[in-house]
Amino acid sequence: MTVTFEHVTKVYQGNKAAISDLNLEVKTGELMVFIGPSGCGKTTTLRMVNRLEEPTYGKIEIDGREIKSYNEHELRRSIGYTVQQTGLFPHMTIRDNIDLVPSLLGWPKDKREARIRELLNLVDMKYEDFAHRYPRQLSGGQQQRIGVLRSLAADPPIILMDEPFGALDPISRETLQTELKRLQERLQKTIIFVTHDMDEALRLGDRITVFETGRIVQVGTPEDIVHRPQNEFVSSFVGRRIGFGQTRKTAVDVAERELKLYKETAQGHLYMAPYVDQFYLVDSSMTYLGSVRKESVSDGGALEVTKSAAFGYSVPAKEVVPILMEVNEIPVLDESNRLVGVITKTSVLKVAQELFGGGVA
Repeated sequence: MTVTFEHVTKVYQGNKAAISDLNLEVKTGELMVFIGPSGCGKTTTLRMVNRLEEPTYGKIEIDGREIKSYNEHELRRSIGYTVQQTGLFPHMTIRDNIDLVPSLLGWPKDKREARIRELLNLVDMKYEDFAHRYPRQLSGGQQQRIGVLRSLAADPPIILMDEPFGALDPISRETLQTELKRLQERLQKTIIFVTHDMDEALRLGDRITVFETGRIVQVGTPEDIVHRPQNEFVSSFVGRRIGFGQTRKTAVDVAERELKLYKETAQGHLYMAPYVDQFYLVDSSMTYLGSVRKESVSDGGALEVTKSAAFGYSVPAKEVVPILMEVNEIPVLDESNRLVGVITKTSVLKVAQELFGGGVA
């Protein structure tokens, strides 16, 4: 379903506008990320979609129907909602937490039970092992998974996510980002995702909306935001005040070099890098043999190997950035074709932030 904001303004007591004349369309099946400094209005905008906040002026429509025409309780039950602290009820089991909205909607018991099992399987949490535990018996990452599953339980077409991974450690956060991307590819929900983390926005968003003090300053793909910022605020926010053309940085300097061994196979060793959706196959001397999509890796099966385009480690960094507009990651090889790192949008952004300042508040 499409979510449309038309001239939306939100004014709080004291005539302070949290949102001013906001116009935006979130497309069906799109993962739209809202990002900006603290207090810029991104969460207020999100909360107006399910009427936890009401606009002072303007209107919000879902597939052409104004949300004020819905009963607010029915509207909220039809929209998934995930927050940073999961919002799980501590006195209810995992099964009962997931079952909450389907039961309120009057789903028959057998349909609800099948849905709970299906959702737990989606995130590799066996029903028999987890359904009857309580939230306190799970890790933070597991609790957050259940929070996401609860928002999916009634199969809503729209999901609102307000910094859902913000309180997690980096490893758990990365794992759940990967999980969300995988689920979105499969389920194709309309998702509005609020974050203050530019790495997360670039990794997850089909498009990104950048907010500044209650107004939108740019909407675009991750490539648009990083490579074609519309003003100085956006440029400084993503840490790109100037380009790599004025530095002596090379491909290896902007690569993620902390590669981890994932698995040894008959065809070679599989290595992984942060924020990357594939493995890299190498031999015992780290010679690059090809790339393997993560979902194709199975126990005992032959690996589906493709030879990705790669950069020599001494290639100037300014030649790397344009290629990232076409692909998501690029292996970096030394003069002996050994894998020394992987360039991603995130790794380039991190180096840009270190060099040129900027970042998120």
